[in-house]
Amino acid sequence: MLEEEADLMDADLAMTAAAEPSQPKRQRTEHAGEADALDDTMTQFMSTDVDPALLPQEDSTVAEGSILEQVQETRDVIREFAHVETWSEQFRHIMEGALAVHRLRLLDLSRREEVLFVELIEGRGLHVRAHDSQRFFYSEHGRWSAYNGVIPQRTLARCKAFLIQLERLCSMFGNNVLRENQGILMQHKNYYNSTEDDWMCSLRLVRKLPYVAQTSLLNDSLIKYYVEWCSIDACQQGGFCTMDGCFVFEPSGRMAAVPKSPRTNVYVHLPRRMLDALSDDVKDRVHMFWQTTYWGNAPAFDVCMASLTLALRGRTWIGQSLQTAHLEGILGTYQSYHSCLDMNIYFMDE
Repeated sequence: MLEEEADLMDADLAMTAAAEPSQPKRQRTEHAGEADALDDTMTQFMSTDVDPALLPQEDSTVAEGSILEQVQETRDVIREFAHVETWSEQFRHIMEGALAVHRLRLLDLSRREEVLFVELIEGRGLHVRAHDSQRFFYSEHGRWSAYNGVIPQRTLARCKAFLIQLERLCSMFGNNVLRENQGILMQHKNYYNSTEDDWMCSLRLVRKLPYVAQTSLLNDSLIKYYVEWCSIDACQQGGFCTMDGCFVFEPSGRMAAVPKSPRTNVYVHLPRRMLDALSDDVKDRVHMFWQTTYWGNAPAFDVCMASLTLALRGRTWIGQSLQTAHLEGILGTYQSYHSCLDMNIYFMDE
């Protein structure tokens, strides 16, 4: 019976194998031939002349310039004005703010407009700058210091003073001043008090700006936006600032004293005085010190070097003097150096 079942299973396997068609074997490809075909294709592609007119053109129009470009455009407008030669640098700065105000919606300032005013007031490469993903403030010591989490009080004071002066300037303009660059610039000499609603409405908007700007600065919400939008390529100058001077290293290697200025690009401060005046008694004490110590006495210097040599050799002498304590402090408190020398061996105090 087992033999019959085995015969049936063999018959089923034979029928299944006969029903399945045989698959043709995949032909082997020649890698050398494929490489030659690829080289021919690349050669043909590289030798093809492409008509630039057939390529899709990118839209190069910019919707809005950057903050740095907008601030520079405002300065260029003032620089090209006819009567700008008679203006002081401070008045030009205030006029930059006046030209920027009439373009803003002061009732609903955006982050970009707040950063714009911070750059307009504190930027210009004089008080604040951003580069290398950091923000730097120019300190009273004459160097650029990295932002440490606290806005310098000088920055807030300058912002408040600038906005108060800008408010006063707007109050002096008449109600017939056009809200455009040329209209504001032409009326800079024709100040008079006005109570018309047209300009006073703008004045009330300007009064809201100090509160908004100072609130944003105190909340530390503009730092990351300023770093992202107003970063520049700053070249750090090799040098340092002290409490009374500024020194830079020239390409020749010589150190030169220069006035403290933001444009010096110094980032190192040493809290010391380089040009401190010395009184005569201090000079006399230093002169006496050099004369009465072994630094200015060759025989005593030889004695001290001999004592140090003996101490290094590990001579176990009894030591009771300050020189022994000094050598012990230099060489350590090892057993071989402990109480190694006594200066009374060489000199008698009497």
